[in-house]
Amino acid sequence: MLIDVVRWLGFCAGLVLIYLTWHSIIVALILPRAITSRLAFWIWRPLPVLFRWLVAHTADYARKDRILALLGPASVLIFLIDWMLLLVLGFALLFWPWVDGGLGRALHIAGSSFFTLGVAAEQHPVPVLLEFLAAASGMITALRVRTGVPIWGPTILAQHQLDQALATLPSLFAAWETWAADIAESHVSYPWLLVFRSPDPLQSWLGGLLGIADAANLYIALAPRLAPPEARQCLRAACVVLNALVRLTNFAPPQALPTPRLSYAQFLAGVEQLRASGFPIEQPPEAAWVQFQRWRVQYEAAALGISQSILEQPSPWLRFGDQQTLPRYLQSDSE
Repeated sequence: MLIDVVRWLGFCAGLVLIYLTWHSIIVALILPRAITSRLAFWIWRPLPVLFRWLVAHTADYARKDRILALLGPASVLIFLIDWMLLLVLGFALLFWPWVDGGLGRALHIAGSSFFTLGVAAEQHPVPVLLEFLAAASGMITALRVRTGVPIWGPTILAQHQLDQALATLPSLFAAWETWAADIAESHVSYPWLLVFRSPDPLQSWLGGLLGIADAANLYIALAPRLAPPEARQCLRAACVVLNALVRLTNFAPPQALPTPRLSYAQFLAGVEQLRASGFPIEQPPEAAWVQFQRWRVQYEAAALGISQSILEQPSPWLRFGDQQTLPRYLQSDSE
């Protein structure tokens, strides 16, 4: 009979649906590899569109940040709900040929069995998320204590010079090199971590990483003989991580240019802040600018691509969109 054919076709569809759902769960939550799931992507894709629509009508960055802070938790919740519903539907289709009462009865049995047995009760994102948030918050807060906000490359060096603490910079660069490796491991394995935001709208993991990269770059460019080897290692790690992470976003990264988007005038403003602090400058700005550009082009486009993807304004030296999306303190520095 036709109804029997339909039921068995539904049975086959249920097998496929359960396979795709479990594949999505394993890839997104369990398998520590940079493997994507089309199902997970299509489940998540409408959510950032909704959040972009919500923040499109306000120019206040702090308000945007408060709204976007909900994107990460909402993503995890949507994933869990959709996976559970898909599994219930998949098992209902498997039950369908074997029960009386049609698909509605099969859904009732599948839903009852599913939630009674707790098949999807284990929430793997929790330990991963807590570990990341603890590490990220500690590193960014420590940097904020040293330099204040916004976290900016010239400020990092200038504040250490004013505090007579340049000798502590090698250990700072080494710590951020290690932290960059941790970010690559966690965010490449679990890309949805990209959208989690700091409790403070003036802080972000992207802003911290970009600020420390610019600080290391400035140190190497302005004082090449004094710059510790940890600065170059940290800078290299930041380049690798940013370029790896931008490939996980839904936005194509801006094309890298032969020279950075950062203007020479902006660079000079940072150099003048360092000069005013008494930071030891060995090279004239013109020569330092040439060296600075060589590194900056290796991470600037990637950082801008990530910034566009997660709607983050991480630094006075990196921005997207119009000036109205920037906090006032960033607008003045980015001119």
